[in-house]
Amino acid sequence: MPAFTYQPVQLTEGTPEREGLLVFWGTDLLAVLVRLSPEAHDGQGGLWFLEAGFGACADKSPPLFRNPEDAEPWLTEQMSDMPRLVNKRAERPTLEG
Repeated sequence: MPAFTYQPVQLTEGTPEREGLLVFWGTDLLAVLVRLSPEAHDGQGGLWFLEAGFGACADKSPPLFRNPEDAEPWLTEQMSDMPRLVNKRAERPTLEG
């Protein structure tokens, strides 16, 4: 069974947030988490937010997370709909010419 893995990345200069993580589920890129800087986010510095989500995590607005591992239950919940989406795609008729 796949597991969450993380790859640290640094965001471009000129942004207050520089620390990011690519979040993988197995070999699939699932999300990009970014750590809020204390200088730009009074009282929320150090928390993590979803900068970008892919697949089942796209176009979502989750809460802030204390650490990346705290995001795993939310990410898992979003992915719980994925098998139905994959199955629906497999059931669609194809056009053969």
